[in-house]
Amino acid sequence: MRSTFSIILLALTLVVVFQVRALSRPQIKLQLDDSVYVLREPIWILATLKNDSSVLLRCGMYRYEGDLRLKLTNTAGDTFSYSGVFVDAARPREQTLGFGDELAKRGDLFDFYGVSDQGAFMKFLPPGDYTVRAYLHLKAGNLYWSDPVNFRVVEPIGVDRSQHDSLVEARKAYGERNWDKCDQIYDKLIDRFPDGRYSDLVLYESAMTMLYRREDVYEAKMIQLFHSYNESILAEEVLPNFVRHLLGRKRADEAVRLLQTLERVYPASCIGRSSKEMLNLM
Repeated sequence: MRSTFSIILLALTLVVVFQVRALSRPQIKLQLDDSVYVLREPIWILATLKNDSSVLLRCGMYRYEGDLRLKLTNTAGDTFSYSGVFVDAARPREQTLGFGDELAKRGDLFDFYGVSDQGAFMKFLPPGDYTVRAYLHLKAGNLYWSDPVNFRVVEPIGVDRSQHDSLVEARKAYGERNWDKCDQIYDKLIDRFPDGRYSDLVLYESAMTMLYRREDVYEAKMIQLFHSYNESILAEEVLPNFVRHLLGRKRADEAVRLLQTLERVYPASCIGRSSKEMLNLM
């Protein structure tokens, strides 16, 4: 009798668990580092996708294609959509998530919704109030949304304005291919404002300017930046491009040694984790 009761109880438990899983749905969450940003300041966003459903999810979180997408709206009602939550050349474009599996990535929002004016790096959101949401659009047609996250972009003042104007000057020099002036401005900003609002952007533009020139003399300087700023934007935005630069020059051994070194020296940092992910795919 007790055995029969136990079997019935187990069966009922399994039914309840199955129903809960079937009624559950993918959970999407967005987090920003702040609620107010100055003009052209990088807007870092953490996107998390957790599969709480009983169905296997095949989705991507990639810059140029993917099922997890962002929708940005301003107070004027203008909407900007982008398919892809973050840049990450180290991950496959599509992954399978079982029950309880999770994807999480921190990326730079302004790079997805930037408005170009002049030059390759002239991307920004104009001052105003914005709302961003993430949504998962599965191939079967199901649509799931995150809660909205609000933020504001304002004009820089004081020290922020000084850094902003220097960045505009550097971008003008970039457009003129005045590399010496670019280096002088970026080096000065890195030295004077290592923790400023624009520090990530300065590092990114300085590194990408060096990479664009494809001159070996700048490679050592870029590698030093990876070591000096191992918790910065360089890990996500620049390191994959630098590795591709080495691979394109048939220098795969150097790329592997660099990634192995960064992973070993900074195992818990952004640069170390990115290096490990890229090594796993090489």
